[in-house]
Amino acid sequence: MGSNKNQEHLDPMKMPKVSVIIPAYNEEKCIERGVKSALNGTRTYPGEYEIIVVDNVSSDGTYFIVQELTKKHPQVKLEQQHIKGVSHARNKGASVATGEYLVFLDADSQVGPKFLERTITEMEAKSLEAASCCARPNIPTVSNKFLLWVFNVFMLMLQHTSRPIALGAAIIAKKEVHMMIGGFDIDMYYGEDSRYVTKAKDHAKFAVVKEPFIFDMRRVYSEGKIRSVAKLLWAFGHHLLFRSTKKIKFRYDHDYK
Repeated sequence: MGSNKNQEHLDPMKMPKVSVIIPAYNEEKCIERGVKSALNGTRTYPGEYEIIVVDNVSSDGTYFIVQELTKKHPQVKLEQQHIKGVSHARNKGASVATGEYLVFLDADSQVGPKFLERTITEMEAKSLEAASCCARPNIPTVSNKFLLWVFNVFMLMLQHTSRPIALGAAIIAKKEVHMMIGGFDIDMYYGEDSRYVTKAKDHAKFAVVKEPFIFDMRRVYSEGKIRSVAKLLWAFGHHLLFRSTKKIKFRYDHDYK
């Protein structure tokens, strides 16, 4: 019975179209790897998909690298957002997306070959309209694994409360939900990802899906682990109490906010 249900969900005529959205600001060192990882993550997905890279006023070679990728891979599309900010870039990608589902990844996010198939199949089976993913570190040291394990535990514990949390490096939502909640908050410096899933949960069915992704630890290293953990704990507390972290600044690579 369960096997037939899985086969039904894998019918390419019934699987929804998916738009993978990748914001990119001065990501010439990792954007090609990130796009190829996203392509790899669609390998077993039988439905339609597109990968939208939003160049966010990059001053390096990001735009030209993606431009070359669009020539080799017709599923890859390149957009530009001239207002700087990761939320602006994500919202731009969503505005031009043609998929029923939006999968937000970062330029340095890495996913497995069955990521899209497993994630969308689970969301369809459970009637989920928004979801987040557990993270694994790209550098699997004991401290890195412990740090993300703690975050994953909190994320799993809070998924059924009114204050869920998430990592913006891997969030999925139906486009209609994204539009309903007004997209990512462009006024937030840090925690816009948790704010996003909190707003989504106010209007839609949300959960943490089983398929993990690989999180690049560079942004943690850029500020130092102690400082990053302290800021993360402060953000958790602020989010749980006030559902907002607008005054907290966390530096993306190259000061990307």
